[in-house]
Amino acid sequence: MKQYMKLLPVLALGMVVESCVDDALLPYSVQKPTSVAQYEYLNNYDVLKSYLDRAKNPNFKLGLAASVSDFVQQGVVYEAVTTNFDEMTAGNAMKYASVVADDGTMNFSTVSNFVDVAKAAGITIYGHTLGWHAQQNMTYLNGLIADKEITVDPGDAEEVNDVYVDYSTLGSYTYWHGDKVDASINSDGNLLIHNPEAIENFYEIQYHVANGLVASPDIEYTVTAKIKASGDGYLTCCIGDWGGQQTAALSFTTEWQEVKLTFTGVNTADGFVMFQSGNFAGDIEIEWLKVTHKEAPSISLWNNMLLNSDCESDDTSCFYATEMTSGPKAATFGAAGTGADGAGRAIVVKSGDNPTNTWDTQFFVKTPRMMMAGEKYRFSMKYRADKEAGCETQSHNEPGGYVFYNMFTNPTFSTTWQEFVYEGTISEDQAGASGMNTIAFNLSVLPEANTYYFDDIKWELEEKGNTIPLTPEEKKDTLTWALDNWVKGMMEATGGYVTAWDLANETVSGVDNDGDGFYDLQSSENGDPTTNFYWTDYL
Repeated sequence: MKQYMKLLPVLALGMVVESCVDDALLPYSVQKPTSVAQYEYLNNYDVLKSYLDRAKNPNFKLGLAASVSDFVQQGVVYEAVTTNFDEMTAGNAMKYASVVADDGTMNFSTVSNFVDVAKAAGITIYGHTLGWHAQQNMTYLNGLIADKEITVDPGDAEEVNDVYVDYSTLGSYTYWHGDKVDASINSDGNLLIHNPEAIENFYEIQYHVANGLVASPDIEYTVTAKIKASGDGYLTCCIGDWGGQQTAALSFTTEWQEVKLTFTGVNTADGFVMFQSGNFAGDIEIEWLKVTHKEAPSISLWNNMLLNSDCESDDTSCFYATEMTSGPKAATFGAAGTGADGAGRAIVVKSGDNPTNTWDTQFFVKTPRMMMAGEKYRFSMKYRADKEAGCETQSHNEPGGYVFYNMFTNPTFSTTWQEFVYEGTISEDQAGASGMNTIAFNLSVLPEANTYYFDDIKWELEEKGNTIPLTPEEKKDTLTWALDNWVKGMMEATGGYVTAWDLANETVSGVDNDGDGFYDLQSSENGDPTTNFYWTDYL
């Protein structure tokens, strides 16, 4: 009987050879280790593939998965594969992340070498895998579908205020100043600096004219001051902080002027603008001062903050309701066909009879982030009711955590579907002291019970940026190209030798979110998009 690749006998042989370094026989016997003895029965078996009945199963192949890097060395792993098996599957070498680099370049050298070695040994290869959500190059694929930069004419740059001081709003001068400074806010609301005489050390008369500057060294900043004096002269303008400053001379006359100075290399997280005017005798008057820089113009982008906006999954993390005075609880989704499209689902809220207050029945929409005063938002939804009714809206800091009685124009319900869209800015009253994150709809406005339906709910925050998301069509087109490129490269690398493939691996998840009786396809909704790339989300 032929025996191939018996690992334990080889190990035993190594032990014998090592024991023969001294040619004298040892005066004692050594018992065979149990770890070796317990597997000696394997010597009675032939190689694994010899047990296949080829006559009955002519197309059956016995295969295994192994490390390609070990196999191509043609050592122990190579011998185990070629003597015992008909076919081999690469452990990782033929997967996307093993071939595709962060910049999208593909290196198939390991794959080609694997094919050459396997082909020479008469071992077929089972290709694993062309399509998968795991072991993908996330950096490259997410970069392909990242927001695209907007082409902007440099000449269209916008001026951005970093600091602006209107001294008439200060009431009194409270900024830092040296011991020799006579500074005040005069009757005209201007900053007045009185220098009775010039001094040799001009920097001893120094005073802040603006605070709270945040600056980066790679940005050019402009200091502009509306200034005049009792005579012509100049002062030294310093910008930065006590750890480092940039300086320049600022000239003035007896007439009001807007004087500008530019600075580069300013680096501070909490800086100031300081004037030093000890070389001038007389009065200096400043109406306002600002620090600015220029940026490419940005556009408004609307980012929807709500999960399950279409109401088609079971996620209720953004939607709550009360019926009479039961307190907030997760909203209830209606059956298929209750939605605005006649086929999907809607959120269904029922009010009770004879309410005491309009807020006895409420529907709450909660955003995952706190909204502060001054933030611009857009709220939209589709809605109807079994009976015509009005409602009231409030701002809350949690469902049931009342902040302000008015959120926006109160929608009026009809028995047919309508669309409501409101765009506005969070006011200080709506935000309260710590912000708001919930819109409450007070639904108990009829003396009798009613049923309300809500669908396609979006709460969008305005964000400024110089990028714009790709459309679904653009993402599909881009990723279709990337997938074609990957498959073509693999086919060329394997040269037609690999004829059996996992075309798409583990495509079905273990969950049934839509309740149709079938497990859903793998997707970011039921998986982890931070570690996996779900091609089916786009293609």
